[in-house]
Amino acid sequence: MSTLCFPEFSPKQREAFDSKTKYTLFGGARGAGKSFLWQWLSISYAVKYAGIKIVIVRETHQELVLNYMEDMQQILAGVAEYQAGKERFLFPNGSVIQFQYYRNKSDSTKFQGLSIDVLFIDEVCNIEKDLIVGLTKTVRGVNGLPKRVYYSANPYGKSFSYIKRLFVDRNFGEFENPDDYSFISATIYDNVMWKKLDPDGFESYVRELKSQAPYMVRAELEGVWDNSAMQYFSMFKDEKHTYIGQKYFSKKAHFYRVVDYGLDRAVCLYVAKDYDGVAHVYDMISEPDLHINEFAQKMLERGKLYDFELNEYIMPQFLYTVLPHDMGQRSQESGRSKEMLFNEAGIEPTITLKRERKSVGWMNIVNLLQQEKILIESQKCERLIKHLLELQSNPQMKDEILDDNHELSHEPDALRYLAMAMLRSPDDDRAYIERLEFIKNSPLHTQDEVWEFMDEEEYDPDYVDEPYLW
Repeated sequence: MSTLCFPEFSPKQREAFDSKTKYTLFGGARGAGKSFLWQWLSISYAVKYAGIKIVIVRETHQELVLNYMEDMQQILAGVAEYQAGKERFLFPNGSVIQFQYYRNKSDSTKFQGLSIDVLFIDEVCNIEKDLIVGLTKTVRGVNGLPKRVYYSANPYGKSFSYIKRLFVDRNFGEFENPDDYSFISATIYDNVMWKKLDPDGFESYVRELKSQAPYMVRAELEGVWDNSAMQYFSMFKDEKHTYIGQKYFSKKAHFYRVVDYGLDRAVCLYVAKDYDGVAHVYDMISEPDLHINEFAQKMLERGKLYDFELNEYIMPQFLYTVLPHDMGQRSQESGRSKEMLFNEAGIEPTITLKRERKSVGWMNIVNLLQQEKILIESQKCERLIKHLLELQSNPQMKDEILDDNHELSHEPDALRYLAMAMLRSPDDDRAYIERLEFIKNSPLHTQDEVWEFMDEEEYDPDYVDEPYLW
């Protein structure tokens, strides 16, 4: 049997290697030697603890092959048996190092019922928070073996906010023990062994990182865990785009509701537009696990404003409610759409947007923010503001949101629908409402005729560059 010869580590790598906390995050920038360290740390556990179960996770199978399997087959030749069919190393003492990719929720079945001892999640920010939580729950057992979770990451991605909260901000929840978490920050400049052994390769990679856009240099070279480095809506400023309390709206103000609906979360924005052309998001519902009837009832109860002349709260008359495109699609089973269900529950009239590229909606928000044509009430709409600021740009396509994070996107999606609806001209709105009311008030009309008209009148923005400001 071959003898293992462990390499020399950099000081930061050694600190992470020796970490005894349950959860350890290492890195935070490119070139710090994260995968290299996890290779040797996983081997160390396998050799030291007989029968230990270790799992190494990355987002894709190809990344596992290139960053782990190929190198470790050379390292462990004659030390452990590589079982290609099962993609794992089996050690003579019964220890196992298993490789697994875990890109989306459908892959979660691979881990159901598993109990493992040590888990490595490489590039953890590329995986959604719910999947991370599900993976870490598999680290359990009463076999006397260490129970550890090791993360490595760059400072952007789907779970950036979650990882940053735990390891950088150290802002812990009620059931999170601060003593369980440690962060060993490291950049390429801390990888002194690479610089010593391959100075040309080291300098070449540094130049490559420096050649990127400034926000990518901050993230990948300097390891800055600052949301603004990758923030999509970096132009959003509290002093320009938020207010506290109720504003005075004139008698000519128009009122709208904008909906993003799913069983996991239902969102409704309440919007007022006055003579200044500014969309004021003055109230919001954002709740999980609401069926349409429940949600509609809450929508009908919310949105009141204080009338300074009458000295009481009143419910404004909403011109219409904006729904996303999928709510206008009829189910093959019932022949009915979610829009119809909302109408039956008292939410009418409604306008259903046609499908559009998401990037168009996001850019419309950018344009409206730059023109200071959106204002958000910061106390009632705190969750909208928080999630809007947490959305990140795609490093490859700056105009795109980085792999929409479902946990963050509900409220911003509703704002995106608002931005798309603001492409409508006032004449479009008036003509639509007048025609709809005419059909409804006709003594011979049927509900099917109303829905047929609404289906025909779905709004197609044609990707207009400059939005109308109502």
